[in-house]
Amino acid sequence: MFRVTRIKNLVLLNEKFKRNTPKDILTESHETTTKIIRLVMEISSSMAYRVYDEFEQNSITKTADGSLIATANLPECEWVYGYVLSFGDYGEILEPEYVRKIIKSKLENSLKKYL
Repeated sequence: MFRVTRIKNLVLLNEKFKRNTPKDILTESHETTTKIIRLVMEISSSMAYRVYDEFEQNSITKTADGSLIATANLPECEWVYGYVLSFGDYGEILEPEYVRKIIKSKLENSLKKYL
C-alpha cells in the first residue's frame, strides 16, 4: 500500500499542478477549533510496523525492553480515543493522565457489555 509517511528522501521539483476544488468545500465552516494534545504512548515492539508507519521517526524512542515510546500532537476528539484503542493491549497512554482516564472509562464501559 502506498503511504505518504513512508517517503523518507523527498525531492522537491519545480513542477506545479492546479487542483480543482469544489466550491462547497471551500467554506470557512470546515475550519476546526479542536484542541490539540501532546499524546505519549508506550507501544509493544510487536507493533513496530504500525509505529514506524504512523509516527514521525524523530518522535519514536526505544526503551530498554524493546518497546517504543511514540509522541504525537493530535486532535482531542473521539477519533483519537478510537485510535489509541486500536492498539489494544499493545499500547498504553503515558501522557496526558486525563486521557488515560478517558481510555480506562471507555474500556470499562465496553467490558460491561460482555459480562
